[in-house]
Amino acid sequence: MTRAPELVGPLLAVWKQLRTVDGFVEGPSVFDDSDQDRAFYVNGTQVVNLRGPGVLELRVTKAVIRAERARLKADPRVELRPSTSDWLRINVSKARDASLVLDLARRAAEAHLPPRGTTVRPPPDGADLARRRRFH
Repeated sequence: MTRAPELVGPLLAVWKQLRTVDGFVEGPSVFDDSDQDRAFYVNGTQVVNLRGPGVLELRVTKAVIRAERARLKADPRVELRPSTSDWLRINVSKARDASLVLDLARRAAEAHLPPRGTTVRPPPDGADLARRRRFH
């Protein structure tokens, strides 16, 4: 496991805006061995994590990727993962990259939120977090 990169510059600005997405809750990343809040969860599912300087990964679901494939492939800021993945990478180097990230983040939240009236699961912690980390 690795440590998440620092939040600086445009990535920090985008991260702060991600806190406003309905359904997003910050928590420690399953993919990071620190317990810093370096991920966002929706209903207990990690949907955002830091991947490298200026790079974040977003779990938008296969359905969203399928529906937006042409737009995503044409955007040089976006790196699609293999076709079986519901994650994509986004390079954040300018403040204006926030609009792309926030649009996709809202779509991710919509896809992962539970039905109305259902209890929302929190991010994992303690033994649950440790178990998830062992598998990554």
